[in-house]
Amino acid sequence: MIDSVDVQILTILQSDARTSNAAIARHVGLTPSAILERIRKLQATGAGRALAAIPEVQEVHNIAGEDCYLVKVRVKDAEALGELLRHKIGPIEKVRRTRTTIVMSSPLEAGRLPLEQALDGNGGGDGDG
Repeated sequence: MIDSVDVQILTILQSDARTSNAAIARHVGLTPSAILERIRKLQATGAGRALAAIPEVQEVHNIAGEDCYLVKVRVKDAEALGELLRHKIGPIEKVRRTRTTIVMSSPLEAGRLPLEQALDGNGGGDGDG
């Protein structure tokens, strides 16, 4: 389970994934080494899988049915999509095949994750007792 500090860390990283551990530490009031440990724990829960490490990947969903994962990517054009599939997604050892669907329009699309809701069901506590 994640606590309020984890939510703060994820919010910062969601805004700018290149934020240094030192900058995050200053913002949340912890040491850089404590931030590194928290990020490692978050990654161990699945946040750092190979697909999630690809910058163009926006979402990864484990789904029921014929396919195992639904992966939302954002690229500038069909050529960039081909490059992504051939050079970044295809080489991942566990990827056996891909099937592509191109979105023509998006009447509703959420830009950010509702991280504050992650505390719901966690008692709203910060994990300190």
